[in-house]
Amino acid sequence: MKICVLTSSRADYGLLKNLMKLMLEDPKIELNVLSTGTHESEEFGLTRKFIIEDGFEISRSIPIILSDDKDSAMAKSTGKGIILYTEVLEDLKPDYLLILGDRFEVLAAAVAALFQKIPIIHLHGGELTFGAFDDAIRHSISKMSSIHFVANSVYKNRLIKMGEDPKFIYNFGGLGVDAILRLKIKEKKYFEEKLKLKFSDKNILVTYHPATLEENNLNDLTELINFLKEISRIEDTSIFITAANADTAGRKINKKLSELAKKSEKIFFEKSLGNQNYISLMSLCNVVVSNSSSGLLEAPTLRIPTINIGSRQEGRLRALSVIDVEPQMEEILEAFRKSQSTEFKNILKKVKNPYGSSKSSEKILNSIKKIGILKSTKKYFYES
Repeated sequence: MKICVLTSSRADYGLLKNLMKLMLEDPKIELNVLSTGTHESEEFGLTRKFIIEDGFEISRSIPIILSDDKDSAMAKSTGKGIILYTEVLEDLKPDYLLILGDRFEVLAAAVAALFQKIPIIHLHGGELTFGAFDDAIRHSISKMSSIHFVANSVYKNRLIKMGEDPKFIYNFGGLGVDAILRLKIKEKKYFEEKLKLKFSDKNILVTYHPATLEENNLNDLTELINFLKEISRIEDTSIFITAANADTAGRKINKKLSELAKKSEKIFFEKSLGNQNYISLMSLCNVVVSNSSSGLLEAPTLRIPTINIGSRQEGRLRALSVIDVEPQMEEILEAFRKSQSTEFKNILKKVKNPYGSSKSSEKILNSIKKIGILKSTKKYFYES
């Protein structure tokens, strides 16, 4: 069985890596890794290197991201992706295309597979994120897909309401939990020696992406920057910032955050840490300040509090470790104080991640093998 797995960023690769390893080790599976998105962009850290370091051979590198911050650049990149993915899939002729999530890079691949009648396996469908294009993209991909692996029963039920056949919807929990439980966490010494990071009494991990359906991304960013300046002034704090994604305004966000880091010895900006370093650094921090899915999907497993800013993740299930705030400096500051309180630390001790426990990768692969190769991509609307 030939399976193409598409990965477009540090975020989705971190979730997919264990499943990819199982496929690589399985004699019945021929794995083809398709690298695209920020993996292939020097501007965003050229993170394909982490895939290679993990022992995978990249079957095709597919650069589609344009160096432009306009809304139209995402549309053009999607169009470019459809053309290039079509050529790759036509050449490789896989039995399945396996994709995760809701990025425009992934949407382009789904369209290319749909028109070539290649069955799509979609992971993490049925979720909601009202503040970003991702929401519409995710549901569109679900409708193009033949097999679904979701992270929670709520998401399974949503796909059924969308007309997807429950016979092909599997709830084995999210891949983020699985990834963390298998990950070798690096120690503080590694970051101090290799990346020259300096730790303090309080350490904050910041990941801030554009909320693509909002008009005031840069105004909201100003509130975050004001918080970072204020917390640096009143607390012994180190701040570790990872770059925004390639969505509209992502480059402007990165420019402002990198400029902030240049002005302080306690603020550090990295284009991309790679998944192992990112999760390891998260485990060493006192709080995640973010609008990234990692604060909801992964941080709860480490029992690290998340201050979730704005609407980008609105609609997603969240653990009790997540504090939702508006993009206002005072609200973020108050949430920081709450996250470090004795009362909240007691809550963290009992936090359960709503995205499952472990072994999801094995369960997904076993289910794919049990289903076998689908003879048709034809689907009917399931009337629940």
